Amino acid sequence: MGKLKSIGTLLLDYYSNFDNAAYKGKLRFIGSSVPEYYSAVDDEAYRGKLKTIGNNPITWYSTFDDKLLKGKLKRIGSVPFEWYSSFDKTELRGALKSGLYRQTIGGITHILR
Repeated sequence: MGKLKSIGTLLLDYYSNFDNAAYKGKLRFIGSSVPEYYSAVDDEAYRGKLKTIGNNPITWYSTFDDKLLKGKLKRIGSVPFEWYSSFDKTELRGALKSGLYRQTIGGITHILR
């Protein structure tokens, strides 16, 4: 309830309450694309986050990286994202260093928040 069912002719389907609890409410299908998510047994920094969308793998900073980077986006396909770490100026820490907040990769527009 309260979720998009379609965008134009593109149908969206979601995991229900009866599916795996870790995926509850997440997108199951985007048209013919099937997004994959990291499972509950993966690193806690990216557990439940997107693993792939279309043909683009998505990687995240792990718990072994800088504490400000933990769980932040590292790469979508071949596009890297760099963030200011705890070693940078105080006012810049955690902000995006290189890459764009809105990027179209493989025909999909990704918006970071």
